[in-house]
Amino acid sequence: MPISTNGNDIGSTLAFAKSSGRLFLAGLLITLFAACGESGPGDKRLEEIRESGRLHVLTRNSPTTFYINRDDQPEGLEYDLTQAFAEHLGVEVEYERVHSVAEIIERIENGEGDIGAAGISRTEERLDRIRTGPGYQTVEQQVVCRRGGAEPQGVDDLEEVSLLVMEGTSYHDRLQALQADYPDLEFETTNELNTEQLLRFVWERRVDCTVADSNLVAITRRYYPELEIRFNLGAPDTLVWVMPRGANRLRREIGNWYGDFEDSGAMERILDRYYGFYEVFDYVDIRRLHRRVRERLPRYETHFRQAAAAHDFDWILLAAVGYEESHWNPSARSPTGGYY
Repeated sequence: MPISTNGNDIGSTLAFAKSSGRLFLAGLLITLFAACGESGPGDKRLEEIRESGRLHVLTRNSPTTFYINRDDQPEGLEYDLTQAFAEHLGVEVEYERVHSVAEIIERIENGEGDIGAAGISRTEERLDRIRTGPGYQTVEQQVVCRRGGAEPQGVDDLEEVSLLVMEGTSYHDRLQALQADYPDLEFETTNELNTEQLLRFVWERRVDCTVADSNLVAITRRYYPELEIRFNLGAPDTLVWVMPRGANRLRREIGNWYGDFEDSGAMERILDRYYGFYEVFDYVDIRRLHRRVRERLPRYETHFRQAAAAHDFDWILLAAVGYEESHWNPSARSPTGGYY
């Protein structure tokens, strides 16, 4: 049977089709933007950074991130990385040091900073709150106890030790997740002490064990050689920068820059600078160094300082070379019989 239509019906049908098409297209674009992380009209953070000439970085004071050296100059892996990115953008960096990663995540989530750069692990819990940049370092979560103290060999054994970790960290998240399979697992948290301080607590025997990232453990054991790694807690973590969820243009800019930065070998050089000499740990050698710093170095410190000042040199570096050559022993001989 033929279908009869009039002009009004056709116009209404076409109008509805156009309207439905626009709605479908708009919905499709919104979905694609969300799926691909494309920027919306409100994503002006990268533009604002360039216009202001300032990159606001939230970080922590830590030997693995950012610190002020003995010459009163900033240093650290995150400092070097953020400086390189800022140079790429042609802007200056404003650093703000905060107490914890949890505080950085909260403030970045609230848009109170451009980048959080503080040795932050990428976790599922955090991905719901912020954006992350590319991974630049892989670390292990390590259970650390004191030599001669508790010796847990696995998660089962943690039920028998006093375990203290910093609240809001990736260690806290992982231990909470493990409680589903290990209901007897108990641990305490603190928001007053950072992980570096907790490692010292373990060394002082004030708590049996804690959990820390392997890069921090490698550095801290040089100062507290009695700290021992018992086992790795789960799979490795990837360290990333974090930024507000809407900062997709900034995220892409970081990704593009970092790809070239890594390909150039610059990232490898930074890692080697800060961690290259921590790869080998010898408890006996470290203890010997600590003892000689206490007992021998004071005898020769004035001489090292005077010689360094005469040649505009760093006296600590000069003392380190002296230790490498002779262990600060004035009677030491070279293999050929000469004095050092």
